Amino acid sequence: MDCFTNTVPFWKGLKKWLPFTKTTSQEQEIIIFAGVERGPDDLVVTYLRYRFYDRLPWGEFKRLGSSATLAVVKAGWNWIILDHMAASVREGRFKESDLDKAREKAKENRKSKFSRSASDPISCFG
Repeated sequence: MDCFTNTVPFWKGLKKWLPFTKTTSQEQEIIIFAGVERGPDDLVVTYLRYRFYDRLPWGEFKRLGSSATLAVVKAGWNWIILDHMAASVREGRFKESDLDKAREKAKENRKSKFSRSASDPISCFG
């Protein structure tokens, strides 16, 4: 019994930290942006969610919320440029070369984010 009474104050102190470690199902949703291509009337986004690839028009992909925005930015793409390209597809003035340029820019952004020179210190924080 004495053992149990000693854990009660510990539990009260621990309880105040528990809400910070809990996550909701919405926070657990992870989206990985795989690519984008021209569709018939909008850009079509390919992405990975819940271990499965899926494709959505740009307008619907944007409705997925902040996890979609984060996926686009982490992949090195520019959200605003993709939005402008989607509008140009809908208006009929889309150029495939613009998408190719954006694709190359995203590739450069990923390389600059994840590459380091041999003289750079190694970070233990990620």
